[in-house]
Amino acid sequence: MLAKATQEVPKLKLFKVTDGNCFEIYGWGQAGEKLEIYYHPVTGEVVKRGSW
Repeated sequence: MLAKATQEVPKLKLFKVTDGNCFEIYGWGQAGEKLEIYYHPVTGEVVKRGSW
């Protein structure tokens, strides 16, 4: 999961598991934009995407 996350968010600030068991990622994207992405714990699909 971490390998997939670093493809979308090459500069990670935080990688954690939420209370609902989603993987929560905070960091900066390719263009330097702030990203917040939640991944489904089983499928690895993006559940929510935004900025922080």
